[in-house]
Amino acid sequence: MRSLYTLFKRKNVYYGIFTVVSDGKEKRRWVSTGCTSKAKASRYLDQLIASGRMAPESSDTFAFYAKDWWLPGKCPYIKEHERNGRILSNNFIRSSRSALLRYILPAFKAKHLCDITTHDIDEWKYALVEKKGLSNKSANCYLSIVKTMFDYWWRHGFIKEDPAKKVKQMYARCRERGEVYYDFDYTKTKKEIPQNLSVSTNQVRPPSS
Repeated sequence: MRSLYTLFKRKNVYYGIFTVVSDGKEKRRWVSTGCTSKAKASRYLDQLIASGRMAPESSDTFAFYAKDWWLPGKCPYIKEHERNGRILSNNFIRSSRSALLRYILPAFKAKHLCDITTHDIDEWKYALVEKKGLSNKSANCYLSIVKTMFDYWWRHGFIKEDPAKKVKQMYARCRERGEVYYDFDYTKTKKEIPQNLSVSTNQVRPPSS
């Protein structure tokens, strides 16, 4: 088993591509060094290997990347928000951590991060509703957490492409009695909208008698 890397530059920042060969299969992991100097980037990657953080058996999996997510003081996304001047609510952080442990990790923890596809995430989303019995709204909430995580990993160079970016949210079902939703183009002018309908931002209801 061996671990190698090559350097490349994107937008003045050096990235390393680690090539890991395990059980006869070749895997690649993209890592942002945050360095604009090639020499400093090489030293950074060498330190990662020396510290054991690039161990081939563990560091390719979703579980490895996600272990500190939504933990205050450890989660890289929370730290990034704080540096940008935005504080996430404790309730949001707790609910996101709970969703990660209960619904997200069981599905993806053993998968190599670079091998997770848009199809994988789509099927997981459908399974939340069809097998777990969750509402479309709940599935969308958990999907947004997955999208946030993959977007962070993509922006910081851990993956070459974001597989969650093209996953569409599910349509929320109407649960309140007496509400009827109509599908038409909201960009149409007022004259083009049927006169027997009243229009609001989120829904269309027949006018009251």
